[in-house]
Amino acid sequence: MRIVAIQRNHNVVGLGWSDTERLVVVNDDGTIQIFSVRGEPLYTHSLPQNIRETGVKEMKMSPGGAGLVVLSRGNQFCSVASLEPGNFKPRNLTRIQDLAGPITAWTVLLNGRSTEVVAAYNDSVYIIGADGIGDPLAGLDTATAGFTNMAVSANGKYIALVTHAGSIWVVSADFKENRIQFDLNSPVPPHQLIWCGSDSVVAYWSVRGSDVIVVVGPRGNSINYTCTSRAHLAAELDGLRIITREKHEFLQAVPLCTQRIFTLSTSSPGANLYEARLRFDNHDPLADDLMREITENAEQPQALAAAIADCIEAAGHEWTPALQRNLLKAARFGMDFAEMSPSEFVGMCQTLRVLYHVHDYQIAIPLTSAQLRNLTKEVLIDRLIGRGLFWLAHEICQYLKLENSTAKNRVLVHWARNLIEHADNDDEAAQAIIDKLGDTKGISYAEIAQAALRRKDLAIQLLDREPRASQQVPLLLEMQEDVLALTKAIQSGDTDLVLMVVLHLRDKLASSSAFFRMISGHPTARDLFIKSCTPRELESFYKQQDFRAELGSFYVRQAYDTDSIEERLDSLRQAANQFTGKENAFQAQMTEEQIKLMSLQREIERQSHKKFVGLSIRDTIYQCVSLGEPGMGTADRIKKDFKVSDKIFWWAKVQALGATRNFAELERFAKLKKSPIGYAPFVDECIALKNRSEAAKYIPRLSVEQRVPYYLKIGDLEAANEAAVASKSEELIAMVRQSAGSGMRGDYDRSSRA
Repeated sequence: MRIVAIQRNHNVVGLGWSDTERLVVVNDDGTIQIFSVRGEPLYTHSLPQNIRETGVKEMKMSPGGAGLVVLSRGNQFCSVASLEPGNFKPRNLTRIQDLAGPITAWTVLLNGRSTEVVAAYNDSVYIIGADGIGDPLAGLDTATAGFTNMAVSANGKYIALVTHAGSIWVVSADFKENRIQFDLNSPVPPHQLIWCGSDSVVAYWSVRGSDVIVVVGPRGNSINYTCTSRAHLAAELDGLRIITREKHEFLQAVPLCTQRIFTLSTSSPGANLYEARLRFDNHDPLADDLMREITENAEQPQALAAAIADCIEAAGHEWTPALQRNLLKAARFGMDFAEMSPSEFVGMCQTLRVLYHVHDYQIAIPLTSAQLRNLTKEVLIDRLIGRGLFWLAHEICQYLKLENSTAKNRVLVHWARNLIEHADNDDEAAQAIIDKLGDTKGISYAEIAQAALRRKDLAIQLLDREPRASQQVPLLLEMQEDVLALTKAIQSGDTDLVLMVVLHLRDKLASSSAFFRMISGHPTARDLFIKSCTPRELESFYKQQDFRAELGSFYVRQAYDTDSIEERLDSLRQAANQFTGKENAFQAQMTEEQIKLMSLQREIERQSHKKFVGLSIRDTIYQCVSLGEPGMGTADRIKKDFKVSDKIFWWAKVQALGATRNFAELERFAKLKKSPIGYAPFVDECIALKNRSEAAKYIPRLSVEQRVPYYLKIGDLEAANEAAVASKSEELIAMVRQSAGSGMRGDYDRSSRA
């Protein structure tokens, strides 16, 4: 038992349990309090302003328990689909207009994934959903005098309504089918109208010390019960709970399998199998006759299988262990005469053993087998965890062979978190957890450490056991253990994780110098920062760490990120100032030369009004020569100042003179001195410009072997023949002979022989 402390000065208008077994308390001021099953306050929500202004009149949980619907005193419905903190989004439903009084009855049903409200006012019924308001009674042949109570069946297919005249009316959820009408013979509306499963409707009155329950069946028949004290009814998917001061009872329709076995004078296969087992235990030979009647039944060839299934299912519906045992023995007895899988039998044995333990008054979870099947064993484990029953949850996991499942790991993690909350000594708590969990596969030590964030030493000890750095590092950062977080991230080899820590530290540390000092000792972190930071941050980092060569390279890159010549020159001058020392002598020289070249190019641009800045030295010479006489001296100056080799200079000048068709200057240049690149480039330029006469001037300066191909290129066969004969090369003579026409070939042959 737990005592829950709710908000004072407010009236509670509704209590309920969510699908995760959390207590939901709704106050008239529009606040919603959520408590754990142990009475611990978890969080609080607030409904919209219009609901808070008028106040909450009623609250009802949605089918399934995931959300709720409230009705304000102003007849406004508000739906909440989820009570979880991150998903709490209250939504006002369409308001029913022109109501002269309060809504008299309402209930909540699910239509697919959307929540709908069925509301009654006088003799009108409205369905309020996502598409607006509908009037389901339109066209339905019935006479009503208003409604006082409503309830939806467990399967959501039917709605029961109590009229002012004192009768129960059961219709389909869409109000298209009228199922039954039953006269309650009471002018007083029932205190509760509720379903027993999905086939019976229950009405409860507590008037003047008389507590009466009326159960109305699917065929309009009824049974009356009298309670010894005030009762509260709670609907289940397969029955109804009746809770009074003295006891807790469960009411349900007798299952068909149980009827087939235990109805008096029945001779069903299930009844015969159950009786056969009892007689077999008493060594009664009639057991054999009963088994023959089952196995040799020509009208029912599957009678034995049906009998076994009935006994297994009936065992799940019983609460008495002795009767459960007898039914299972009967099923096992029948399985000796049939070839069938034992999975259903084994599954029921496991289910009943689990239910036996959770039915204990100290555990107090009175589930039925149908409820457990709908709930699933994994959810039952969660509910045991929520109650702090870790030992039982762990034993059930082991019994059901869930050792490596998430269910068992969840038990161990929650046990460890609970131990942390109640432990006095950090070292003892850490050792106890590590001894118990060890290296269990799937265990998240980070999840456990989350509960120990305020106890840093304990959290760090637990995080040391966490194999996933991606889980370790965020928690270490949350605990302000920045250096340790950075170390763990680097050790993991995960560059994304290292970068995440680096960026976190950059944003956290107000002083950039403190941040730079921290990452400078970790090359991996430093390199990732350099790749990801902004140019301004990188410049600041290099300056702070006195990385002069790196800072110089940074300024060089920066110089070519701008189109402004002045800014580029300024950046290059800054770079040159950083390249100091013998180890940076080459970089310093190259930078100075680039500054000198750019300054010269800028001067040439001003004079020629052509683009020069950005060109290489070779291209600058080419462009200067292309300017003609004014640029020749500049080209010679560049050659001298930048120590350009003769070959590069001659190539550039020959190509530029050729491109500008300055053949006179080209000839003069060829005569200046012996060409370091030979004279083939001169010939090539002239041939490219289709000037054969100019090309012929330079061919005699070529070697004997080069002359023949070039004479052939300009079409001078006679000169080619003479050069070939002079070379006495059979190959060159053959080349000329092949190039000559057939009419001339004899003359060339005679010349070659001469």
